[in-house]
Amino acid sequence: MRYARHALLNLGLTYALMGQASMVDEPYRRAAALAALSSGEEHDWGVALLTVGRYREAREHAERALGLAPGDPNAERLLRVVERREKETAATAR
Repeated sequence: MRYARHALLNLGLTYALMGQASMVDEPYRRAAALAALSSGEEHDWGVALLTVGRYREAREHAERALGLAPGDPNAERLLRVVERREKETAATAR
């Protein structure tokens, strides 16, 4: 089971790197069904979503990661990056 979860988590990030925004979530959901996601795994899901421009959802996963590990520097950094991208997107939309 451990290897299956690891493969699923890697698959989600791989889809993000390939620009397959609609495919990112399913591997992470399947991994979460096998065992609760850790802070690092929530962070990674957020990074995958950030990569495909799904900022609101990336923020949710960064916040979940911080909820699981308050003060985690990686999750805090992700949240700052998401906030910056959201601002940039809002500014260009005007």
